Amino acid sequence: ASLCKLLTARAGDAVDLTLIDKDPVYTAPFFSERFFGGLWPLEKLRIPSLRCAGDRGVRIIRDHVRAIDRDARQLRLQGGERIAYDFLVASPGIGFRFDAIEGYDPALMPHGWTGEAQLALLRRHLAGMEDGGTVLIAPPQKPYRCPPAPYARATMIARYLQQHKPGSKVLILDAKNKFTLQELFEAEWADRYEDTIEWIPADLHGGITALAAEGGRIVARTDLEDFEADVANVIPPQTAAPLLLAAGLGEGDDHGYCPVTVRMTSRHDGNIYILGDSAATGVMAKSASSARSQARLAAADILRRSGLGGIRETVPGSLCWTALAPDDAIYLDEEYSVAGGRFELVKVAKSLPEDSGEIRSADDGHALQWFRDMRSAMC
Repeated sequence: ASLCKLLTARAGDAVDLTLIDKDPVYTAPFFSERFFGGLWPLEKLRIPSLRCAGDRGVRIIRDHVRAIDRDARQLRLQGGERIAYDFLVASPGIGFRFDAIEGYDPALMPHGWTGEAQLALLRRHLAGMEDGGTVLIAPPQKPYRCPPAPYARATMIARYLQQHKPGSKVLILDAKNKFTLQELFEAEWADRYEDTIEWIPADLHGGITALAAEGGRIVARTDLEDFEADVANVIPPQTAAPLLLAAGLGEGDDHGYCPVTVRMTSRHDGNIYILGDSAATGVMAKSASSARSQARLAAADILRRSGLGGIRETVPGSLCWTALAPDDAIYLDEEYSVAGGRFELVKVAKSLPEDSGEIRSADDGHALQWFRDMRSAMC
């Protein structure tokens, strides 16, 4: 949607744009920790999908893309239609390796990482848990969508438990031995949730090898011992979307994502641009703001290749905001260069554990403004 706005603003009718999106409303996974912490209703995460597209001359098709025919430069839709393209901009999100953990069932152990149904399901599981229960959160190995998100979720679920089920706890069985913004989260947990959150790194449990539902509880089997929980939020390892992998666009990446250039073109097909979580961009974080930054790179390249000039270059970046409590937010801001034909991390700014309450409150205001800006860019 952001790229559509950039292209129509610069090129007008000179570019024939078609947006294929099966859902008229996008439920944002970013800021969903506020939903789990009781700060926001689910409705606040819903964003209409480019509702002004018709006014901008963009054709909208509400359908699902079944396949990409790279040789014919066509998309095959679920409804049977074929759509030809000169340039294809693909931003289908992520895929999951559901078979990575034996016994994983997203209905019993919801990941809550994509789609409103999964967010709502996890929230229902939490609401139905008896006081004194255990919530298991299992973050995956990197790379995955929004690196701080599992820990933001754990923090806000702990807040919900303290208010509504004070005898309960959150157990984090991590697939890693360290995580993004760890110092900030651990300081928060020690201050507010010392008796509610327990984080166990991979070295101390060896990794989850299997999951099972036994006697109304979830059992997570690891190399060293078994852990039991009443509610499980298991986030499987992630890959590029299956649509892109089936088209051969993920070849050559060890993690199952799609290699791209700094112009966001696929390294396997220069007529396809891959934006967002499916793109293998090296150091660039998988975040909503990264995808927006990548859209600008792609739009500039499409305009240049179409002989329509360009747009002002901006520094690629990723900005993640995380709520820890009402009027309390932290951030991670990264900037990248494209020197040498690849993305390089050149600048990092982030919240500090010693930041005052006034700074955190001001940052929460900045976070809310960022969300409003993102919403405006997408609809």
